[in-house]
Amino acid sequence: MDFMEGVTLRQFLIGNSNQKQRDKAIASFGRCLKQLHECSCPVDWQHKHTEHTWLDTMISKAEYNLANFTIDGNAGLLTYLKENRPGWVEPTLIHGDFTMDNVLVSYGQITGVIDWAGAAYGDPRYDVALATRPKVSAFEEERDKDMFYDAYRRRRLTDEEYRYFEEGIYAFF
Repeated sequence: MDFMEGVTLRQFLIGNSNQKQRDKAIASFGRCLKQLHECSCPVDWQHKHTEHTWLDTMISKAEYNLANFTIDGNAGLLTYLKENRPGWVEPTLIHGDFTMDNVLVSYGQITGVIDWAGAAYGDPRYDVALATRPKVSAFEEERDKDMFYDAYRRRRLTDEEYRYFEEGIYAFF
């Protein structure tokens, strides 16, 4: 087994007050997600969604989780998600849990991405919403989001899209 050098991005940002180093790490985080979303997705994953989209699958899983587990989501939120789906975007390879805790960084550069259990051919906005959600010492200020999006170089999420994925879908997982 190979060893990936680094600490989680969250640990790096919490322990680092040097703005240039923080900016470098956040930009690396954005570039890493851009690269991921531009990677080829396994063909069998793409064919898996010929009848049902990734979002259909996530909503079905959300229904199951609501019925069988204690989660943050509720029936009213699930109804809202079903009735207010965001506009369609081209699916890509997604990580499915692209958070600061699942990305390793060393010297301000991403060295690895861990916890690929949620990887799929799906909506890249989900990854972006999870990546940019505010946490202690990160993404609490607009500067961090700007740094991330400048490096990500893809369309910025609208507030509505962000809420749908981070405050909506994610509440069921």
